[in-house]
Amino acid sequence: MRMHPYRTAEDFKSDSLAVIYVEGASSLHSIIAKNGRTQYGRETVSEVRSRYAGKRVSVMPISEAMKRVEADLKGKYCHPISEITEEQFFDALNCLPTENWRRGDGWEAFRLSEYACWGITTHFLRVGERYFSKCVEISSTVYDQMRNEAASIRAVTN
Repeated sequence: MRMHPYRTAEDFKSDSLAVIYVEGASSLHSIIAKNGRTQYGRETVSEVRSRYAGKRVSVMPISEAMKRVEADLKGKYCHPISEITEEQFFDALNCLPTENWRRGDGWEAFRLSEYACWGITTHFLRVGERYFSKCVEISSTVYDQMRNEAASIRAVTN
């Protein structure tokens, strides 16, 4: 199976693979081979646990582990909308090729083409003369959500 940055836990329906997951990690630790050892390091689960003293090390189906990794990554990288400066907006606009650049009546938005991980990247929004950013998963509705959140911020600060 080819790993792709947009894969989510739902893409791993098969529970035929057992894996080692270290609580709070941003990735799977190891696949467990048929001989009961990790696929690459050839360690037992006990050996892996001894290297992570104080952390919960679990053996679970890959689908469950991927759900946990996805939640860990969202917790680590996603952040709520915040107001930024005009300079920060244009620095982001000019540093890399943008993705999904959209414009409407009095607004424009884009996302960075360099992802933090998986499908998570920073999105930028300009509404009138105010500028916002938000690091979230890509979706077809993220700009509508950001415009609604920005409107709430503008109403409070005006």
